[in-house]
Amino acid sequence: MDSSDTTYTYDSDGYCVKKVVGPATNTHAWDRLGAGGLGTVVGDGQAEYVHGPAGLQQRTVGAGSQYAHGDGLGSVRLVTDGAGIATGSATYEPWGAPRAGSASLGGFGFTGEQADAETGFVYLRARHYDPATGRFMQAGSWLGAVGSPQSLNRFADSARSAAPPQRSRLIVLDPSLFVWEGRAANAARPFCVVPPRLSPPRSPRGSGGTGGGTGR
Repeated sequence: MDSSDTTYTYDSDGYCVKKVVGPATNTHAWDRLGAGGLGTVVGDGQAEYVHGPAGLQQRTVGAGSQYAHGDGLGSVRLVTDGAGIATGSATYEPWGAPRAGSASLGGFGFTGEQADAETGFVYLRARHYDPATGRFMQAGSWLGAVGSPQSLNRFADSARSAAPPQRSRLIVLDPSLFVWEGRAANAARPFCVVPPRLSPPRSPRGSGGTGGGTGR
């Protein structure tokens, strides 16, 4: 493997469990019940992480800890140390790309999710998101329903009501950004979120899935 290669390995549930950057190997540990079953990373080989109802709370390296302070979207806006002193702040472009000089907490930034340092993509468990273009790198696996035009967009992450008085109201947001299911599958709700662990995602760049892929 070339020293500039980055290899990602996913398990059968679609979680990234190992990342190899040149000679360095980082193993990721997951709380698979975190974030309502979506899963949260609790260790990445470099640090340990604590998550709460509002998302990422703390990053610990050795005896030192840093704390995340987020906005209404969950994006990390301020980082403080154990004494409560600000050590960094962050602002973002409209689609989530961090602006120059912005800090993150172990890569966690936009929407409180972790961006990959090598690709710049935000890892959303079942899909990767490119904040530079505002596009997802993979389509959802569900093909959609003819009676629900919104569902035919396999790159969608949410659904909106088209009927008054709720026109344009957001009626569901899929936190995994993986797949959402239409009325035909669940008549009791306009749309329902499908659990994300249906298949492993493709690697950020190149081939992927269980066994890993390579990006540069």
